[in-house]
Amino acid sequence: MEPIPTPEPCLDCGTPLHGRFCSSCGQPRQDRDLRLKHVLKEAFLEAFYLDARLVSTLRLLFLRPGQLTLEYFAGRRARYLPPFRLYVVVSLLLFMILGYGGGAARAKVKPQDDVVINLKVDGQAPDAPLQKKVGRVRQGILKAKEDPEAFKATLLLWISRVMFLLLPAFAGLLFLFHAGGGHYFVEHIIFSLHFHAYAFSVFIVQEALSKAPWGLVRMAGSLLLIALPVHLCLALKRVHGGQGWKRHLRGMALTATYLVVVGVVLVAVVLLVITRA
Repeated sequence: MEPIPTPEPCLDCGTPLHGRFCSSCGQPRQDRDLRLKHVLKEAFLEAFYLDARLVSTLRLLFLRPGQLTLEYFAGRRARYLPPFRLYVVVSLLLFMILGYGGGAARAKVKPQDDVVINLKVDGQAPDAPLQKKVGRVRQGILKAKEDPEAFKATLLLWISRVMFLLLPAFAGLLFLFHAGGGHYFVEHIIFSLHFHAYAFSVFIVQEALSKAPWGLVRMAGSLLLIALPVHLCLALKRVHGGQGWKRHLRGMALTATYLVVVGVVLVAVVLLVITRA
């Protein structure tokens, strides 16, 4: 009788391998071949695997709103990018595109631009703290005019940070608008990650179309914003269900509330960047 071959050990933790992946640490079966041909082959396969998952993820995200979230809830996750990684990839790409300035020339501030701001409340001069705040805003605006690229870069950096903090805020609104739906808060976080990834993808496409030389294409890009509330309502229908008119009212109220929150936060960010300039 032939002896049973001894399984080769995992190169990472030493556990005997009985398949393509280690049952202990999850590392795929590998060898120690460090020839350039072998290393390039592994890199190509890993990149292709990521691209394949990205394509399947984006296809489901765009064509079947909410289904990607349901797939995650059902445990079918290996064929798609994880929600947080998807959000990070798309958001990084968006802010890289928006931050690309192409070496634009700096604006020169003319003497007439330096306007003294005088405010009066009930016919009286404002107090010192208000004058100080107004002066800081005025100085920040002038500095932004002097170096618009630096202002844009700082603004985009803060917006990217704030949008990350808005993820749980949107999940909180989902939790409030769908109280009693039987979903955990973390499930609303997953929905929020997928929706924001979709929204950022739409912004990327819109930004690309805005550079087109044809006015009709640019106009079509601006109309893409209509897809956001439509996608949200369809995703809510697929994930949360509910009666038609109630679901639409809930979706419109959720969208309006979140737009107000985003608007207030963005204004606050602009003021923060200006006063810190």
